[in-house]
Amino acid sequence: MNTPLLSSSLAGSAQRTVVDVVSEAWWTPFLLLGVVTVAGLWMLPSLVKHRGRAAQIGKAAVAAGHRFQEQDGPGLARNRFRLLVPDRRSRWVASNVVTADDGSVCVHVFDARTFTEHEVEQSSGRSRIVRRGQGSSRSAALVHLPINAPRTLITHENLVSKLFATATRLDLDVESDLFNTSYHVISEDRRFARALLEARVIDLIVQGEGQMAFEFFGNRLLVTAPLLEPHLVVGFAGYVRHFPGVVAAVLGDRYPDATGIETWPA
Repeated sequence: MNTPLLSSSLAGSAQRTVVDVVSEAWWTPFLLLGVVTVAGLWMLPSLVKHRGRAAQIGKAAVAAGHRFQEQDGPGLARNRFRLLVPDRRSRWVASNVVTADDGSVCVHVFDARTFTEHEVEQSSGRSRIVRRGQGSSRSAALVHLPINAPRTLITHENLVSKLFATATRLDLDVESDLFNTSYHVISEDRRFARALLEARVIDLIVQGEGQMAFEFFGNRLLVTAPLLEPHLVVGFAGYVRHFPGVVAAVLGDRYPDATGIETWPA
């Protein structure tokens, strides 16, 4: 008489999920604690490094008389530069923003990180946006220009860019061999690029020793570089602040001021 009852009990036990078994085990809390601890230890060096970097950059900025914000207070990421957003799904964020404003030229130097947004469908029929493919940080600087520039990219020369230039003949060579071997130029307006790449502008660009990339767009110039040490950020701002005056001297009034045409973060 007890056999059916016993068989039913065994069948019920067999049907219990692994989740039920794990949730009732005495060692489950210790397992969860271990997972959280390992995750925390794995993230701790990155967190400490980030917080340490922010403090060092802030200290250097204040010592130089500049403003510092750990987050993107000026709204820099509203600007969609090709150097930071290679496709429509890409976005970028700015952190550790140093603002150097002497009354005539304002430069924002910051850490930039690019990521890709993907829309994920959920079982409930709703969707949400997740960030994937987050790239490594790099240093960047944004400065206002007194012109309205067609989009022009001046980037590092490499094998891919050489093959592209050979196939399309879109690259632009200038009289400086050092510039030609270090940089690759693509512009929406080749006449603008030729007028821009005068000796004084080239001299400024080659000071980057091939490590920096430049994007002229509207009334803005973006300069990117490998992630700089905190003590070099102020010097980077000082370097970029020379561009507006030199560009204005080279181009004169051939490309009118873009005030009211291009947006610029406050």
